[in-house]
Amino acid sequence: MPSLNLLPDERHRIIRKRLSLGERVLAVEMARELGASEDTIRRDLRELASLGVCQRVYGGALPVSPASGSFRIRQRQKLGSKVALGQAAATIIAADQVIFLDAGTTNLEIARALPSHTKLVATNSPAIATELISRSNIKLVMIGGLVDPDAGAALGARAIRDVQSISIDLSFLGGCAVSNQAGVRVFIFEDAEFKQA
Repeated sequence: MPSLNLLPDERHRIIRKRLSLGERVLAVEMARELGASEDTIRRDLRELASLGVCQRVYGGALPVSPASGSFRIRQRQKLGSKVALGQAAATIIAADQVIFLDAGTTNLEIARALPSHTKLVATNSPAIATELISRSNIKLVMIGGLVDPDAGAALGARAIRDVQSISIDLSFLGGCAVSNQAGVRVFIFEDAEFKQA
């Protein structure tokens, strides 16, 4: 195919569009489609990956999962859906249950929707603890440890010890991805260890 003589910004716009649709970008296919060399497309993908637009993989790039952003970024994404999920989840909480709310932006919405009969909540999330601290009907247990700003959670050995010392009736864990084959997945190793505990 003859070269289309596209400028880098034009190629980037086309690649971004493909990624925004949730599609993968293969360097060899994109090079053929745009009439550019594979090296040029690989360079474009490296630049876009450095900007956080995509995740580089062998032979191309994949869209970045919205779940891979920091807690602060995730807090602003799909807020309406999270509020609805939080309200729905709160309806299954029975009186006198010990509730654990894992860090997560949807779990923050569960905290906001907790029914008035909720008595005890444990969390490893400073944001959730801040949300619940003024609720006089709720006893709040803060799981300790080093706080990971991306996860928005206390993680590590101390957090694992703390959560294992509580008899939890109902736990709401946050996940970044779900698969029939692999189960629930997260991006941070320490977060995975904590969730297993």
